[in-house]
Amino acid sequence: MISVQRAALTSAFLVLLGIAIAAQLRLWTLEEAASARARAEVERVLSAGEVLGASLLGGFRAFAINIVWVRLLDHLDHQRFSELPPVYGAIEVLQGASPELYLRLSEQMVLDIPRRLVHRPDDRWTWIERGLAALERARRRFPRNLLLLRQAQYLYYERFHPERSPADRERFLASPRGAGGTVDYGRDPLELARAAGEEAVALPGHPFDIDQGLWAIYRISYGLMGPRGAPALRQGQAQGILARASDLVAHVREAHGRNPLIAAQAQEWQGQLDEEKRALER
Repeated sequence: MISVQRAALTSAFLVLLGIAIAAQLRLWTLEEAASARARAEVERVLSAGEVLGASLLGGFRAFAINIVWVRLLDHLDHQRFSELPPVYGAIEVLQGASPELYLRLSEQMVLDIPRRLVHRPDDRWTWIERGLAALERARRRFPRNLLLLRQAQYLYYERFHPERSPADRERFLASPRGAGGTVDYGRDPLELARAAGEEAVALPGHPFDIDQGLWAIYRISYGLMGPRGAPALRQGQAQGILARASDLVAHVREAHGRNPLIAAQAQEWQGQLDEEKRALER
């Protein structure tokens, strides 16, 4: 009887051990964690005890995602920004197959964190660079993704607006080309925002707010080089911007013109264009 009980206990122990080992290996079978670098990113955030506990409980990936997001929000809330990079790395490893993830990460790094680091300009700029790099990595991974194009249009316009953020704009323009890898430093960020918007409005089913954002980019671009402040030699560029804005108005009428409010908006835009074209020709 004792030997039978001992054999049963031994068998049960071996089964539990096998389950624990199999669960432990779930992390390494994740597509996002296929490389040694990816495994290292997760291990930088999860302790050995957390890895073992998650494995014994099962559902390793869901458990790990919950942990890293709790830590991310806690670090943000207490402004422990120096502890965030490994957490962001782990999140990208665990959830990087979702384009939507990069909307939240890039906005935190490009807009939210820099607002709290006005007194530390170099650290602030480092976070802006990290956020742009994350966004551009995602755009390469998910080309022609409407959400990411919309985000690129928004972030390059909002972060480097020449009136609201002139210092950030100048720093971006002064950065050597190629310094940021996937980020096209040295190129006018308004042009990057406009390029993303133009690619987005070419996709079927895009919402009108992308057209509206693109119109705002045209307006500020024209203001920088139009007849009210630009040298005459840049008049050709101003004409080019107005021509592209005119194309946008025609597109809005075709794609969204059934909505009477949008049709009225397009009519107002056309009036502005006509007035500016006349002023440019004087």
